[in-house]
Amino acid sequence: MNLNNVLMLTGTNFRAWRDSVERYMMMHENIEDEPEALTKDSSAEEVKAFKAWHRSDRMAKNTIRNTMSDTVRGSVEEPDLATDYMEAIERKLKESEKAEAARLSKAFHELKYEGSGGVREHIMKLIHINTRLRELLMGVNDRQVVHVALHSLPNTFSGLRTSYNALKGT
Repeated sequence: MNLNNVLMLTGTNFRAWRDSVERYMMMHENIEDEPEALTKDSSAEEVKAFKAWHRSDRMAKNTIRNTMSDTVRGSVEEPDLATDYMEAIERKLKESEKAEAARLSKAFHELKYEGSGGVREHIMKLIHINTRLRELLMGVNDRQVVHVALHSLPNTFSGLRTSYNALKGT
């Protein structure tokens, strides 16, 4: 996995982005807990571990910074440590995530097929909205998507609804 495979943080995909960044960093960096501060009595091994940890932290911050849109990057103050940076981003985006989830949930439940475009595109739109809701841990299972899709169709599709409901195992 290279950095090009890491999702770009846009402000509405924090959870998926965080998972993508963490997966990348686990594959490329040996991130451990911050070591104790160095003293004059620190051994050469402790100094080496301290420097390695700080190098790893700088690389993690660069990964975080380089996978954020300019808008998001400009809206979050950058602390010294990568873990603090990730927490600051999460705090900043939590409110917009709630608003996005509410908007998507409303769109998912209120979307109706109006006859323009194909039914397939309409159903794909519902699936796309549900996928985005799942990223926000609010999506529904596939069987519920089918029921929402069937009930979003006009009455001219009542035969399809009846046929689906008559199937065994649904």
